[in-house]
Amino acid sequence: MLPARLAWLVRGFVAAAGLMPWALALLGVGSNPATALFRALCHQEPARTLVLAGTPMLVCSRCAGLYLGAALGALLFLPARWLRHGRALLLGAALVMVVAVAVQDVGHTSPWHPLRLASGLLLGWAASGFMFATIAPRRAARSAISGPLLLVLLLLLLLALLSACSRASSAGPVGPGPSAIAASAAPSTAASAAGACDAEMPCAVLASPETAFARVLAENPRVLAVGETHAQKDVEDVPSATKRFTDALLPATRGKASDIVIELWVGNPACVKKVEKVQKQQKDVTATQAPTNQNEFMVLGDVAKKLGVMPHALVPGCDEYERILDAGGGDVDAMLSMIARLTARDVGVLLDKSAADAGAERMIVAYGGAMHNDAAPRPGHEAWSFGPALVGRTGGRYVELDLIVPELVKDTDAWRAQPWYPHYRADKHAGETLLFTTGPRSFALIFPRTPRP
Repeated sequence: MLPARLAWLVRGFVAAAGLMPWALALLGVGSNPATALFRALCHQEPARTLVLAGTPMLVCSRCAGLYLGAALGALLFLPARWLRHGRALLLGAALVMVVAVAVQDVGHTSPWHPLRLASGLLLGWAASGFMFATIAPRRAARSAISGPLLLVLLLLLLLALLSACSRASSAGPVGPGPSAIAASAAPSTAASAAGACDAEMPCAVLASPETAFARVLAENPRVLAVGETHAQKDVEDVPSATKRFTDALLPATRGKASDIVIELWVGNPACVKKVEKVQKQQKDVTATQAPTNQNEFMVLGDVAKKLGVMPHALVPGCDEYERILDAGGGDVDAMLSMIARLTARDVGVLLDKSAADAGAERMIVAYGGAMHNDAAPRPGHEAWSFGPALVGRTGGRYVELDLIVPELVKDTDAWRAQPWYPHYRADKHAGETLLFTTGPRSFALIFPRTPRP
């Protein structure tokens, strides 16, 4: 048993440590010296992380519950009656945690934040409470609040947290949207047209994709909107645009970008059945895409966070899912329109937050399927793009960048509609990096072809 003064110091330290990730998120602090410390203690996967007031927490939702529970155990004495059944209560809390881990992690189901948060909160509170019951002076233990009152307080706190999770967080990733030029389903010959890098379309042959990306960043964008063609099943042996961006280009945004909004849908626990129905509809739309797409988007978020660029997934409200379900045969159009609306909304929130914060202005990156980032969308596709709205929000400091994996380019209507297509000679520049200037502050970066063994 510790002396009373020392016991209170330990309690204060544990309470402060447990409340720190919550306080930092509520204060909008997404990157700070504590980030590295919490990274060593938690995986920080975006799909398993709560977002509070637009800021991802520095720990996942289960760890957030553990931290908060530890703080409660340090601040609130356990009633003596509960202490007599301490082992049973602690064992029960651990069992709930084991079941939650087995169902969601080992079972590979979508992470459901309410269960993760509740199981962490229960185990953290029980472990912390009983630990302090063994080191606190007995007279302090007798000053505990009554058991029923403590239980009511815990239930009210848990209900408040679960309600907040339903509004601001996720039930699990739904995956990348059905966007991009994935309409190139019918295989055909690779693009071939007269002229490459000709005068009609400004184009540069560069040493590497990194060099091309540096030229794009030299435009000093306030918002950099990156569009890609989602990887397809028939070319899974070729590195995707997402992987190339994550490995080769994203590191260049360190210190330049503050946030990245990723086209990774996150389910809403307030309308699980609607989310599941939309997921089933989406499977038909994304049937031709490589199954690794969703995981690569999550890896992109993880790497961005390690670079100090805070990732944000799209969190559709229940009304958005209802709109897709009501669309019937027009559900693809509804999905594409929703992605554009949510991205414009989330980037707009980040722009407002950045304007209110003191310090150097940093870039915001939006990453997703091509066509959503079009600054000048084609007629009939205006609702699918967030480009025009953000061009206005940034006073013209909006840069559009399309990433093209040459192995995906086919002779189809979707590809022929791209402005750079008539000027691209795949046979002439197969092993080179091309950067087309397709319009004012609009670019298309074509990667070199992947060498075959």
